Amino acid sequence: MTKTRRKLAKISNGQWVSTDEFEEMVDAVEHSADLSTQLKKSPRRWKWLILSLHQALQGTLVCALRGVDTAGINVLADKSAKEMWQWLDVDSHKVPRPEAPLERLAPMLDLFKRVKSARYLQEPQRLSATPQITQDIKKLNSLRNEFGHFVPKSFSLEISGLPRIARRCCDIIEHLTLAHSTFSHHMTGNKNRRLKQALATLRTC
Repeated sequence: MTKTRRKLAKISNGQWVSTDEFEEMVDAVEHSADLSTQLKKSPRRWKWLILSLHQALQGTLVCALRGVDTAGINVLADKSAKEMWQWLDVDSHKVPRPEAPLERLAPMLDLFKRVKSARYLQEPQRLSATPQITQDIKKLNSLRNEFGHFVPKSFSLEISGLPRIARRCCDIIEHLTLAHSTFSHHMTGNKNRRLKQALATLRTC
């Protein structure tokens, strides 16, 4: 067997990593915590912490909304949700049955609005957020978009308010995952311990 054929055989028998929305959420919080411990020596890590923290928060919002919605509609963008409802109510009963529409996740700020709405979550799961908290989450989202779609330019990042934003994200994540979870049946004891430890570390940044 040639070197090329041996390489292809190795790839075809490669390893896989299994995950789901709950593991992804915990992993993102842990990664954020790891990055937060590097900030004093390398302030540039704030960029990566912003990206990771945004992912952690978005993952938390998805898990919270998904926990009360077995159809998975609550986390979809408006157009995608309408298409999925149409397929579930009508199209899925046709013969032959058409393929389900492509699911598109709602933007993070839309997910954030939903966890604050009685239409999606009831007490005590529903999140109560002050205008200041909402403003900080909008700032996080804006910075994430800035870095995620960065164009060539000079850019200065004011870090003075970032620790406060990180701590507020911690509060939101803790409320929706540990204090008033809608998906506790999906969380093992190990996942909860990992989450608690990561949040404690992240709060010290």
